[in-house]
Amino acid sequence: METSDPESGPSSVDGDAGGSGKRAARRWWPWFRDLALVLGILLGVRACNAPEVPAGSLPELAGEAVDGTQLSLAQLRGEPVMVHFWASWCGVCHMVESSVQALAGEHRVLSVASRSGAPAKVLRYMQEKQLDFPVINDPSGQIARSFGVRAYPSILFLHPDGSLATVEVGYTTELGMRLRMWWSRLF
Repeated sequence: METSDPESGPSSVDGDAGGSGKRAARRWWPWFRDLALVLGILLGVRACNAPEVPAGSLPELAGEAVDGTQLSLAQLRGEPVMVHFWASWCGVCHMVESSVQALAGEHRVLSVASRSGAPAKVLRYMQEKQLDFPVINDPSGQIARSFGVRAYPSILFLHPDGSLATVEVGYTTELGMRLRMWWSRLF
């Protein structure tokens, strides 16, 4: 609320003549600057950790699952596919397991357990965590390397024709995974 004094001109009731906006801007500027810096660092780290997926078609992904069945990416063509590279020793991977499990019940999911031990050890891990999505064991990390994976978890979302739609590295929410699967279907 402003009052008008003929000699001093308009002023606010609390005695501030428009300076509160400048003070507020000065007070919030460091927060915005710091937020921009943190976001820049996070995006830079994500870019550095993103898989360097080979140009052109993806490498063949086929092998024996830890439960003994034969799995291949070629079998899953025709629908969008989520390829999940993870490791049993990866803390962030533990945080996304339930989301991958939820998607595996509704979408095509193929996972690769990298550097997590012998197939029996990976199977035991899956049973302890009550996870039943399909897993190819990659004890040496060779499969992950062929896809350019350098950090875990790395998730590749594929179009129905098997081409790469998008890649995510690190923590991804279930909603984020669902949206990327939807995106993979449309575009």
